[in-house]
Formats: sequence, C-alpha cells, structure tokens
Amino acid sequence: MIGNLYLWGNICQYVSSYYKINQGDPNASNSKAILILPLSFTVQACFNPVGAFLQKKMNPKILMIMGSTVCISSLYLASLMTTWVWFVFFYAVCFPIGVGLSYWTPILCGYEWYPKRKGMVSGIIIGAFGFGAFIFGFLTKALVNPNNLSPSGTDDEKYYDFDTSSRVPRMFHICIVIWTVLMTIGSLLISRSPEYVRE
Repeated sequence: MIGNLYLWGNICQYVSSYYKINQGDPNASNSKAILILPLSFTVQACFNPVGAFLQKKMNPKILMIMGSTVCISSLYLASLMTTWVWFVFFYAVCFPIGVGLSYWTPILCGYEWYPKRKGMVSGIIIGAFGFGAFIFGFLTKALVNPNNLSPSGTDDEKYYDFDTSSRVPRMFHICIVIWTVLMTIGSLLISRSPEYVRE
C-alpha cells in the first residue's frame, strides 16, 4: 500500500479526465497532474523522519495504524472531492503524510530482527512497496478502463471520455477497501525485536 504513491503515473490521466470532463473543472489538466508526484514525494520526505523518530518511541502497531488511517482517510476524502484543488490537497498533501509516518516502521523493525542483513531487509521491503504499485497498476486500469480505450484530444492534452473517467471514484473505493485490509494485516503483524525494546 505504501508504495502506491508510484501508482499516480498510471492513474493521473484518468483522474485529470474525471475532473476536466465529468466535473467540468478548468483547473484540472494533464500538465498540472504531473506535478502531483513530485509534490507527494516532497511531503512524504518531510514526514519520513517523523515516522522514523516515532518508531523508536511508540508501539509500531499503533504507528502503522495511525499512518494507515491518515492514508486511507485522505484517499477516501480525495475520491469524494468535486474540485481539482481539493483532490490535490487530500491526494498529494494528506496522503503522503500517512505514507511518511508509515514508511520507515517496517524497515526499522526489520533491521532489529535481522541486524546483520539490513541490505536484504530494506531491499525486500522497498521492493515490495514498488511491487504494490505494479500490481495495482493492472487493477486500476481494469477497473477504470476495461475496454482499453485511448484518450482523445491534442498531443499535449488528451483526455478520456465521460464514461471511462466516470469510473474513477469507484476505482478508488475498490482499491481503498483492499488497501484497508492489507494495512490492517500489516499493522497487526508488525513488532519490534524484544532486544531493542526498552522496559
């Protein structure tokens, strides 16, 4: 779930089409949509140290639940927005806060359990983050564009039709249910090594 910030590359044109075509928002465009990913990474980078600091101070289950709640709530609120600006706020600002809070927790817990295999641990976990976006790339396309239609318009600004882009909120809602299950399982299973927990 955490790696699904990368999913934006797959869904950005569908989302911008939804706000441009379905909601009639003139602020939505593909050229503006490409700015969401660097904005998301910037916000996440600001909160990564906060999550890493809190990992040593609190129960990782609680920290993961807290970060997951921020992620899921932000995505759900983003999916309900009818204007591009508010979508961007919840998707590109609030969602990455939750990712930043959660990102280092599994990695640092893994380091505690396997202190001599830190490279392997971080490789597996960060690889799994990216693999999540890979899998959900196929799922989101199947949900929003099952007929594999192409966008139309000028070379710079191509948009999907009304029917295709109207599936965007449902796409988010289905993914949110799946991500909620995954984040719940992950939050329940994570723990620190007893050797590193101060009494």
